[in-house]
Amino acid sequence: MKKLVLIIVILIANHLFAQNEETKIIDSLKVELKNTKIDTVKINILNEICRNYFYDNPLIGMGYSEIALNLSTKINWKKGIAVAYNHLGICNEIIKKTEKSIYCFKNSLVNYKELKDQDNIADNYNQLGKVYLILKNYSQALVYFNSAYKINIKTNNVLQTANDLTGIADINFKLGNYQKALNYYVTAHQKYKEAINIFGMALTNFNMAEIYVLQKKYPMALEYYNKALEKFTEIKNDYHIGNTYLEIGKANYKFSFENKKEKTKNLNQAIISLKESIRFFTNCSKFDKVNECNIELSKTYEEIGDYKLALDTYKEYVKIDKTALTYEKENRLAELKTQREFETKNNQIVNQELRIKSDQRKVLLLITITSSIAILLALFLWLYISKRKTNRLLLDKNTEISNINKQKDKFFSIIAHDLRGPFNGFLGLSELLANEIDDMDKDEIQFAATNIKESANNLYNLLENLLEWSRMEQGLITISPKENNLGKIVDECVTPLTENAAKKEISIETNIDPNLTVFADYHILQSVIRNNLSNALKFTPRNGNVKIQAKEDLESTTISITDNGIGMNANMLENIFKIGVKTNRKGTEDEPSSGLGLILCKEFIEKHNGEIWVESEEGKGTVFHFSFPKIQYN
Repeated sequence: MKKLVLIIVILIANHLFAQNEETKIIDSLKVELKNTKIDTVKINILNEICRNYFYDNPLIGMGYSEIALNLSTKINWKKGIAVAYNHLGICNEIIKKTEKSIYCFKNSLVNYKELKDQDNIADNYNQLGKVYLILKNYSQALVYFNSAYKINIKTNNVLQTANDLTGIADINFKLGNYQKALNYYVTAHQKYKEAINIFGMALTNFNMAEIYVLQKKYPMALEYYNKALEKFTEIKNDYHIGNTYLEIGKANYKFSFENKKEKTKNLNQAIISLKESIRFFTNCSKFDKVNECNIELSKTYEEIGDYKLALDTYKEYVKIDKTALTYEKENRLAELKTQREFETKNNQIVNQELRIKSDQRKVLLLITITSSIAILLALFLWLYISKRKTNRLLLDKNTEISNINKQKDKFFSIIAHDLRGPFNGFLGLSELLANEIDDMDKDEIQFAATNIKESANNLYNLLENLLEWSRMEQGLITISPKENNLGKIVDECVTPLTENAAKKEISIETNIDPNLTVFADYHILQSVIRNNLSNALKFTPRNGNVKIQAKEDLESTTISITDNGIGMNANMLENIFKIGVKTNRKGTEDEPSSGLGLILCKEFIEKHNGEIWVESEEGKGTVFHFSFPKIQYN
């Protein structure tokens, strides 16, 4: 416990020290901002404040660059606009709002092109390349990195050229083109050396080591990890030093299985490296990484046969997870709360400015119509009526938003309840294996492992649906409708579910015209059909029957999935598509169900301007209908 208390004290001290240093810089900039009256100077300071918030509080930083963007737009200062958009792009990239990030970088690029600023044009190309790399759109990422590279070669910007080459190497790494990736990393390393950029040299060595690990060339991997370690040590970057020691430990562990003669030596070297990693990660308060080291260390101790140390290390992992990491999570929540408060205040200021501007316009309007009393009275009457109408609309909207929030609160309560079940099973069986494995026979271990796998699959499926719903709510899912052959898509959905149907001895009948087409997004249509078909199999007893039919008219194509399963009562039918009502239940053979899939289907279909409806009678079966319009829509 003393060690854990010390860890928490170190974490708090480091956090407060870092905050204090950051606060001094930002406070200094804020004083300068308050004292200056020149708009361009204000804009530069606002953007610099945002830059200092990049990695610690990007949401707060965005507020300053948004103000800089508004002021730059007002005075039509393109340099300020370009910088503000670039900083907003970086902030959005950090908080994983990639679509917004792309929008900002592209706007920054447009303004820098008008300014003919080649260095910053290349920088935005590079930033866009990195975002598309995150999105795994490797072809688009390659286009942007190459565009940046061509400019930086012409302007002889050695450091940026190295960054571009690293981006191209990263793409080839992701695609599995390891030799190409190595060649680009070598060239990038030479450029970083020319630019005397030690961090870049270290990072390229680290990435080359990663490739050699994947190729199982462990001696080469260890050589390059040590080169990276030397450079990271030179610049005193504790995090990357710790991370390199961690990877050296992992590589030695893996090498021990290939190098039987020196297995003990490799395992002991792994232990030394992992302990060093823990020391450096503790110094920089990265306790999630400390725990990653503890897991690797526990595995290594187990491999050399020191089960006591393996267990002690695992206990250390559990203690840190319950103390230091809990503190970190609570601290992050507190920071998020502060950020929200800042955003609220910022919005209040913006709204107040808008109200002031609105009042100014009203004054000007009154001055211009003072010559006509009749017009003035008519204008007052119109403003009064408009205000009442606006207030009514605001009241209605507030009520609507309140109801939506209540529904979502209920929804998240349901999801939390559904998550708890698989987690309890998962944790219980894991604890059983951890504590009783020596006393269990093979069948018991197999049974526990099978149940853990099922719990994990159930959790994964539920979280996948939850993620899809979240992305849909945020508008991150792009819909690209086109003409599709319905029979082909139905066959693609039926095939992977044939085994599930066979296990329950359920027959699947398909009755679809081979020439029938449907105008919809290919992947979303697949998801809707597959989800409904999976539900039909889930709630149909053994020896049942499921039918898939379709018909079309001049306006739409309608698909129907019919089963002779357990059906639904009137209460379920009324609430089946409501987000805040618990309607999920287990299948005929205890198959899990969250009810989230149908909510996703409804939103997907409505995004196509289509409809979904259900007919069901308890004990007699269910029919789900969903239609897609044939007319092009926006």
